[in-house]
Amino acid sequence: LGQELPRYDGYENAEDPSIGKYITARWDQWASVKPANMDVGDVLALRVGGLPVHCGVYAGHGMMLHVLEGRMSCLETVTRGFWKNAILRIGRWKS
Repeated sequence: LGQELPRYDGYENAEDPSIGKYITARWDQWASVKPANMDVGDVLALRVGGLPVHCGVYAGHGMMLHVLEGRMSCLETVTRGFWKNAILRIGRWKS
C-alpha cells in the first residue's frame, strides 16, 4: 500500500508506558475512522488496560495483520473476541 510501517524496539514489554506514548505521538498521521468504515491498510491502535500498547493493520474481511513478540505475523479477527474489545482507535494514513 506504499506505507512504511514504523517499528519500535525500545520497550521491555507491553506494560511499558513508553509504547503508549510512541503510538499516541503518531495519531496525527492518521485520519480517524469508524469501525463500520474500516478499509484495508487502516491502522488499529489496540489497548490492554487503558493504554495503547499494540498496533495492527486491517487486512479486510474482519481480520488484522499483526505480530506479537515471539510469534510469527498472523491474521486474527477484530470483529469479535479479545481484539474487538481492545480497539482504542482506528486510523487511515493521511495522504
